[in-house]
Amino acid sequence: MDFFPVIRKFECVDRVSNLYPEIGKKPLDFLFFICPKLKSNGFRLNRNKTGLAVEYVKGENKSTVERLEKVKMFISEVRGAGIEFTISAIFASADAIMLFPLPVMVPPLPNLNSNIRVISNYEIVQNNFFEFIRLYNNRPWEKVPEKFVKMEYERLKSFIHGQKIPQNIIHDFIERAFTGFALDGKLIRAGHFVDNPVILGIESPGVVVLQNAALSRKQWLPVIQLC
Repeated sequence: MDFFPVIRKFECVDRVSNLYPEIGKKPLDFLFFICPKLKSNGFRLNRNKTGLAVEYVKGENKSTVERLEKVKMFISEVRGAGIEFTISAIFASADAIMLFPLPVMVPPLPNLNSNIRVISNYEIVQNNFFEFIRLYNNRPWEKVPEKFVKMEYERLKSFIHGQKIPQNIIHDFIERAFTGFALDGKLIRAGHFVDNPVILGIESPGVVVLQNAALSRKQWLPVIQLC
């Protein structure tokens, strides 16, 4: 079934990409990402001043609550359309080893108090860390439209404030995040999370572009960008 013309009309949907008819031959496995909650002091220099560090705490951050509301609205419309689906949240616990030169403590898995399955990506990323290193060096984000790279660079840079952090450390942190996005796409396409993946874009639209950055055009993951 071709779900593209159906889903693109949902009130909560901004844009639909790469959702081809053959994808609808089996249940759609919707995925979205949620981030760990940071301690109130946020990002800081690590003890060796070689990069950033952070402390994660238990609970849900503000962005998770907002994302869940978007997802719940989408699920309501999907059910109303009679589309067969699964829904999973990937918890970005592997940020603890990807974003920082000195790994930090792994964040605790949140309880979303919903029927949405939560999957930690820590072990999967840990088992594929060689691919993270390869992508970090190959810089696949240089192949995507520059406007998305600039958009995400400025967005991520805005998270680091309140203290004087050297620009080279900020730059390295952002490139680690870009690498993490690209690795997301590789791992999802490889089937590490679900069988028939469709990404729900609930962050900046630049994120999903970077998640497809390391994939060939034929491998691009379908994306439903929510309003």
